[in-house]
Amino acid sequence: MLKDNLFVFENIDKLSKQLASDIIQIADSSIKSNNIFKIVLTGGTSITNTYKILRDSKSDWEKWHIYLSDERCFPNGHKDRNDQMIKELWLNNGKIPKNNIHFINTELGLFEAIDEYSVIVKKIDKFDVVYHPKTSDNFLKFLI
Repeated sequence: MLKDNLFVFENIDKLSKQLASDIIQIADSSIKSNNIFKIVLTGGTSITNTYKILRDSKSDWEKWHIYLSDERCFPNGHKDRNDQMIKELWLNNGKIPKNNIHFINTELGLFEAIDEYSVIVKKIDKFDVVYHPKTSDNFLKFLI
């Protein structure tokens, strides 16, 4: 369900805290109801604080499944890849099982990566949380 509410936050730190809190709350509810939580992550600078907060949060991480909304076509491990930033800020701590992290293999080449990821994503009937930046790093739209 898409919520068309617009929330204005005093600064990125308050936005990040609220977003992380909302994600954890949705995750806990989804895990309780469905025994799984599926979230689609994004790259960019506006979300980095949220990833740091999630890294230090408590949840049933074994039930989390991570997907990406987009990726940059750089070699695996490149500093400008979204998955590299997300791993460094959050996922390298090992709380979420590696098998539950579903990133885009852009090193396969653009069209091959699209084909491979399409197969993965088509298996999901619904994601619990999808979020992405819009037009500016100061605005984050949160989709539930």
